[in-house]
Amino acid sequence: MTLRMPQNSNCYVLENIEVKKTGRIAVRQAALPGKKAHELVEVTPANENDGSWTKWVAESSLYRIVDSNSK
Repeated sequence: MTLRMPQNSNCYVLENIEVKKTGRIAVRQAALPGKKAHELVEVTPANENDGSWTKWVAESSLYRIVDSNSK
């Protein structure tokens, strides 16, 4: 069975698992003035065969999935 994702899919790869954002964000304010706040996004598996869990990760750790024809 082949899964086809929409061209503008909001799916990502995290630790070799296809995940999607849940829409929840966690923010920790910087301890020092002028420093950037630290943000985490919540993700969950895009495919139910990968289980049912959530994980908080830095957005920079996610690889966005792109269609090979639209790089």
